[in-house]
Amino acid sequence: MTSAEAGVFERPGVDREPGTIVISGAQEQVRPTKKVVAKLGTKFGIRYSVSGKQATNNSVTLLYLTPGIVDPAGERHDKYVEVKDLSTQSESHTIAFQITEPYELVAGTWQMMVFEKDRLLVKETFEVVIKGTEVLSEFK
Repeated sequence: MTSAEAGVFERPGVDREPGTIVISGAQEQVRPTKKVVAKLGTKFGIRYSVSGKQATNNSVTLLYLTPGIVDPAGERHDKYVEVKDLSTQSESHTIAFQITEPYELVAGTWQMMVFEKDRLLVKETFEVVIKGTEVLSEFK
């Protein structure tokens, strides 16, 4: 069984500096939203919990589909894949993307999925906008 909350991760009292990653923790609150105004330091994604997992079957595949991040070497990244072990002692887990570099500021549709082998456990779609390039009334 899987339960999830999706949105922008916020940690009161912590300023996110460009080029640095803030380690996640229980102190981070998830502001529910599927529309993300991105800037350097923005972290968005899903906090999820999985119950009923055996200690021998506790890895998941995290799939991030991006609108196309072009790194400084000119290589385009439409997806990132990560295999992660689930701690049976942890109540919740996270799949999130934190924008730490200017080239990661990419507007468009982002999808995040968590798989156990070929079984989809959780999926969320986010619409990311960059302030100043596309201003929607919701973000004013």
